[in-house]
Amino acid sequence: MNWKTLLLGCLLGMGLLIGSFAQTGDKIGYANFELILSYMPEAETIGKNVQAFSNEKAKYLKVKEDYAKIKMQEYQQRAQSGATETDLQPLVQELQKLDQEIKNYAAQAEQELYLKRQRELEPALNRLQAAIKKVADEGNYNFVLNSTDSQARSILVHGPDEANLNLAILKELGVEVNEDDSSNK
Repeated sequence: MNWKTLLLGCLLGMGLLIGSFAQTGDKIGYANFELILSYMPEAETIGKNVQAFSNEKAKYLKVKEDYAKIKMQEYQQRAQSGATETDLQPLVQELQKLDQEIKNYAAQAEQELYLKRQRELEPALNRLQAAIKKVADEGNYNFVLNSTDSQARSILVHGPDEANLNLAILKELGVEVNEDDSSNK
């Protein structure tokens, strides 16, 4: 099955699902949660904290990589000056160990960065969820869909403007935005 068939199937399924909701009288709204998060006042602080953490991890990784480069140069110099394989073996083992340490640290740092981002985002996500619930309750919406996926790609092909809850949610969060700004839609 190719991606076009899969996409068509997903869109058809969403259309049938939304159509069945509409027939039962359910009210559906949508919003761009990533966009709303980016407008929240804490977004800048979250971004700075996560970036600082990332920079700290990258700095340590660079030190390890620089040390490995020095050892590699030492290996090359010794090999060019006629050192035997037996003479080079301890250096080869050290380079292999360094390579593994770098790979392990990079994987661990990536996991720690993911967890740091999640911890930083949790309070903002909780505030966003509460605002979505309040707007949905006040507007009698049974469902509020995220109009983008986790990569910020649009997944909502079409929706009526009156079902777009971005501005209402931002207002509930106390965030002032220009209503004419097309990025809010």
